[in-house]
Amino acid sequence: MLQLVLAAPVKLPEKVGNVLKYLTLGLGIMETVLDDAKSQPEVKDGKPPSGLI
Repeated sequence: MLQLVLAAPVKLPEKVGNVLKYLTLGLGIMETVLDDAKSQPEVKDGKPPSGLI
């Protein structure tokens, strides 16, 4: 949604544009981290999953 606001041909104040850019960047990083956390197997009893070592 923020990317659509940034791409819109609406003239925003420079500070608002910068805040939206950093917010978009931060949300992208959070999304990537959460996706990586979901894809990694759980570790039980402190032992790594078999096949990784």
